[in-house]
Amino acid sequence: MVSAEIPIGARTVSPRLTSLIGAAKNTVLLVLERTSYFNNVICAEKSEFFIRPERYKSVLGSRIPER
Repeated sequence: MVSAEIPIGARTVSPRLTSLIGAAKNTVLLVLERTSYFNNVICAEKSEFFIRPERYKSVLGSRIPER
């Protein structure tokens, strides 16, 4: 894998999911959707993560293309 897109948003999720992660019903969770790519721009993997906001730390980075 050589690159990834990682949008992060907030939304309410199903009661089953909030129960699984120990959050109250109708809690707004952060949702991270990661799509990773190979060199040839073919999708390598897609993942979705549900995160309790009070347990989240964001670290952003950037990539500078080689010349």
